Amino acid sequence: MTYLNNSNPVDLSVLCDRTFLWWVPLFLLMISSCGRSPAPHLSVNSRQPTFVNTAPITLSEATTVSDVAYGMLVPQRKTRLSFGQPGQIQTIFARLGDEAKSGQTLAEYNLKSLRDNETRISQAIRQLEGGPDRTQANRQQLEQQLGEVRSRIALGEITAPYDCIVTDVLASEGTSVSPSVSVFEVIENAAPFVECSLTEEYVQSLKSAGSAQVDIENEPVNASLVSLSPVQEHGGYQAILQFSDLPKRLWKFGRVVEVRITKVIPETGVWLPLESLHRDSSGGWQVFVPEPKGSQQVLAARPVQVRLLEENRAYLIGDFDDGERVVVDGLHRLVAGQVVQDADASQAPGTSGEGAAE
Repeated sequence: MTYLNNSNPVDLSVLCDRTFLWWVPLFLLMISSCGRSPAPHLSVNSRQPTFVNTAPITLSEATTVSDVAYGMLVPQRKTRLSFGQPGQIQTIFARLGDEAKSGQTLAEYNLKSLRDNETRISQAIRQLEGGPDRTQANRQQLEQQLGEVRSRIALGEITAPYDCIVTDVLASEGTSVSPSVSVFEVIENAAPFVECSLTEEYVQSLKSAGSAQVDIENEPVNASLVSLSPVQEHGGYQAILQFSDLPKRLWKFGRVVEVRITKVIPETGVWLPLESLHRDSSGGWQVFVPEPKGSQQVLAARPVQVRLLEENRAYLIGDFDDGERVVVDGLHRLVAGQVVQDADASQAPGTSGEGAAE
């Protein structure tokens, strides 16, 4: 027995046996490695081609994009009408939805005595026409009386202020009302305006385009800007657009509509799926284009600028040629310099194309 550092006794024969058991497999591993050449370095180009899905590049000299806002079809004018003096409504002539011409009577008090007086005075004036000069003083007095009677009649009736449509009747016959009580609500019987809230960017686009396209029941109609006022609450603008020619069947007052402004982007580029975009190491955007290298196709990274974005595609500006192909999916499994083969071209006898990048 041997003692190490005054600790418990250690049996050296057992220690030697255990050490031998560790060295034997290590010695055999060293012998088996002798004479064996190092493993070759596998470059990207030495691998078997990876099948990829591609799409052809079709360059466009320019493209268009639509900015969309939402507005409402509103009447050019909207007015609430009431009597000019207190009284009791005797007759309501207009009903909900009726169209009325300017000056047409919509409702009135009991005006029989006033109208009879109006008729009598009018007849007296006509009898004095062409009479001697001494009757002219009487005529002037009658004309003054006629004016007073007609003023009283005007206070006891409601007439249409312009060609209008009755959108609400707020009282009934027999009701006592005052000038503060509205009896009708009317809107102008004319093509509606488009009222919408716009951002500064949209306003600039609208001014540049000159007009916007308003979709009413899937029919596009042009409208131009007629007024613009800033809105302090959100920093945008309240805009009013007017149609140049709108069929009456599309006068859908109160309808929410899309307002589109089409802009032309005068830059040569290509529309590609969003799946074809990939971030490079510096944070920029790039796409992968298979380029011929000998008998193989090798991926090349092409930097691009994203000019426009839509729901599932982007308009890209870059160094492209018509007819080139771009990898459109599975970019997370690919690197520049990788040997690839178009999955469509791989569908030859004896191949299945199942190795396409996913």
